[in-house]
Amino acid sequence: MLWTAVHLPNLGLEVFRPAQVLASGRAMVLVDEQKITGVNQEAAQAGIQAGSNLATAYSLLTDLEHFTRDQRAEKQRLQDLVTTVYQFSPAVSIAQPSSLLLEVAGSLNLFRGLPSLLRQLKRHLNQRGHLVLLGVAHTPHAALALAKSDATYAWPDFPTNEEIRQAAAQLLQEAPLICADLSKPIVERLANMGLRSLGELLALPRHELSSRFDTEFIVYLDKLAGDIPDIWPWEEPIEQFVVERHLLEPIRDKGALLQPMALLIKELCTWLNARFLGVKSLCWWFATFERTGVHMTLSFAEPQAEATEILTLTELKYDDMDLPEDVMTIRLEVVDVDSLTQRSRHQRNLFGDPQMKANAPTGLLDRLAIKLGKQTLRALNQLDDHRPEYAWSPVFPTETVPPAEAVHRPGKRPLWLLEPPKRVQLKHFQVLTSLERIEGGWWDQPLSRDYFVARHESGAICWIYRDVTGWYQHGYFA
Repeated sequence: MLWTAVHLPNLGLEVFRPAQVLASGRAMVLVDEQKITGVNQEAAQAGIQAGSNLATAYSLLTDLEHFTRDQRAEKQRLQDLVTTVYQFSPAVSIAQPSSLLLEVAGSLNLFRGLPSLLRQLKRHLNQRGHLVLLGVAHTPHAALALAKSDATYAWPDFPTNEEIRQAAAQLLQEAPLICADLSKPIVERLANMGLRSLGELLALPRHELSSRFDTEFIVYLDKLAGDIPDIWPWEEPIEQFVVERHLLEPIRDKGALLQPMALLIKELCTWLNARFLGVKSLCWWFATFERTGVHMTLSFAEPQAEATEILTLTELKYDDMDLPEDVMTIRLEVVDVDSLTQRSRHQRNLFGDPQMKANAPTGLLDRLAIKLGKQTLRALNQLDDHRPEYAWSPVFPTETVPPAEAVHRPGKRPLWLLEPPKRVQLKHFQVLTSLERIEGGWWDQPLSRDYFVARHESGAICWIYRDVTGWYQHGYFA
């Protein structure tokens, strides 16, 4: 087993401000019941420490910005991040209050080794606005402890089980006791015994520790060392993508909303890529504090999974939207998806050529549809009906039936049909083919006609038919 722990030391603050903002130069603290529970680097440099009260913090720094801890938002953020890390491993667990666990042994080949996987994992979470500490070990609890201690190690691309165990044991030697998943009173008792690191603790005989501490403590040590199994429940990524973000302050500028919208689109693309899906239709909701607002629905000619393209098309329609005066909530919901494996089968050029997939102008179609309206773009689609008037319908260009699935009909068909058919006299035509009988429509518009290809005296090649009422011209051949 190869466990990677993701520890987010500033999660409480990062649900309010991304890591990039926390490092912008302004002091910020997290408050829980008037006690400081988290500080950014600027606040720490000013002498503000976790455990002090808010009044003391303001006495040290008057322009301090503080946030009241929101444990519900922290739990929701961890659940959202499951989708982000799911692309690195199908085995993901949440370790409350601020960590994730991944079993990555089966993912090393995909990411070309452990160091590459760790770099990409960290980069993805950094882009989501989080400061990330990673730990790698042979057990979940050891990985968590090493992540919290910010231990570093030069891992080989494909470490063996023995290499993983030896490296973890070496790193645990220096890991502080505070990084262990132990209660504060137990850590204080161990410190009073002269113990400072996990390595010193693991070196003590278990039978002596069992006489001083309860069974739960001994079980933790056994799991930490890998002497007994350590089972964690796997998390499942969300099946229906509906993500809502509440803003800290109302936004009145349309341009300012693009940043949180771009973050939601990144989350969407992570969700799509994990399932090899593309979004066909999505819906935005912009709401006020009173939960009243407007919806913006967006449809795509082909399944989309690229954040840049989705954001570009979103901005096109967003420019024409009338938003509420004060937007406090943004929601992004997926309405329809399609497998990306089907994408190449549907892509064709404007003339229906399936061989020109790379040039399929779906981006142009999307832009035209957004600006002019989807109803303004139409292509002809064949229907399973022998009656010429009912054998086609206008559809959006990418919704036509692929040529391989088109309905087969005997005989020639003209490109230009007359609506309605024009009554003619047979003496003006030279019949060129034998008749083709077309009957159908008994359920709504019954007809029975004998069709012929004929040359008009003017030289035009026409499609004519006769029925019980006489002769008619129904179309022209090119």
